[in-house]
Amino acid sequence: MYLSGHIEVTIANKLLKTIVSVHVKNDGHQIGSDCTLVLPLISTIQYKDGSHDFLTQYSVNSQQTFAVGDPILITASYDGYPQVTLFKGFLFDFVEGTPMTIKCLDYSYFFNLGMFGTQRVFVKQNKKGTKGFYNAGAFYASIKLKDLLQNIVNFVNDTIDGATTDTDHVVLFEPGNIPDITLVNITFAMMSPLAILNYFRKELLFNITLMDNQLYCNVASTTISSVTYRSDTNVLKCDLQKPEAVFQTFKVKAYFLQNNGLKDSIEVGDTNGKLVEVFFTQAMFGGTRNVTKYTQLANEALNKAKQRVYGGTITTLLYPMPILFAKANYTDIRYPDRTGNYVTSGYETTVDASGYRHKVKFSYLTQKFYTNE
Repeated sequence: MYLSGHIEVTIANKLLKTIVSVHVKNDGHQIGSDCTLVLPLISTIQYKDGSHDFLTQYSVNSQQTFAVGDPILITASYDGYPQVTLFKGFLFDFVEGTPMTIKCLDYSYFFNLGMFGTQRVFVKQNKKGTKGFYNAGAFYASIKLKDLLQNIVNFVNDTIDGATTDTDHVVLFEPGNIPDITLVNITFAMMSPLAILNYFRKELLFNITLMDNQLYCNVASTTISSVTYRSDTNVLKCDLQKPEAVFQTFKVKAYFLQNNGLKDSIEVGDTNGKLVEVFFTQAMFGGTRNVTKYTQLANEALNKAKQRVYGGTITTLLYPMPILFAKANYTDIRYPDRTGNYVTSGYETTVDASGYRHKVKFSYLTQKFYTNE
């Protein structure tokens, strides 16, 4: 038995008929996905406007045919199966050579453009000093996190309108579920929208990512769909393992985000054990600071860590298409202990001479990905 695969790469309404490889990466630990497209020395390009035929040229001259910011859509299928979208985004870099490499980003491409804010803000590099300088940016005496994210989205949409003529706007994913946090006396100077989002990921420990044109922000991942995997049906390889054998004990550090943007933390367990981090907001337990409740939740997370559940990766064929943060219902015939419900925390898709492969990363709740269920 064999499967005959077909791939279509469309850039700015031009269809590439010949490619070397495609590599797509979508990871919950980063904002947005990226793609690397490798072309042969000579590429055959077909116009899709109905009025042109083929254009055959050296791919090293692709910058004359394509431009940074051009939209790209990559789809694939097997004979008799429906098409699936492997990547949708925009070109951002060309690496000349033989073969030619084109790098692409999803909507994070537009989050990298421009400096957020039009105010003249004061920047003081030395906190103990009295001098500083003025620069372009934004200052808020007080603002809700959701409102700030909406301002960032509006800025990005203005960038999209100025750079393209037929591109969907960015929207917030379920705005009502964004933590109700008020930011006080916060300044952004000479920062791109993406730099601001990465700041929140680092300082507030939020899970921020892009799902196509939707910006997601919360302390946890959200499981809006599910995918079924079976070791005897659609899984080629399984690397699911329990935590390293050397870690016989665990310690949990629980972070609690307050409504004013500050955070508390409590650590429980063996001080020499393997560190597991968990995240909560005050809204999850009444909205008030409660050390007793903090300790209870931290100990519950410690008990979960001691279960020593599996985590790792599986390798699959083209179908089913992985979905970031989806619930993965995995059944292992040979090793039933691996069977369970996982969270898809990331995946890499590779299309080359070896075929179509997804390397899907599974996480349990002890691996820094927590669901809102």
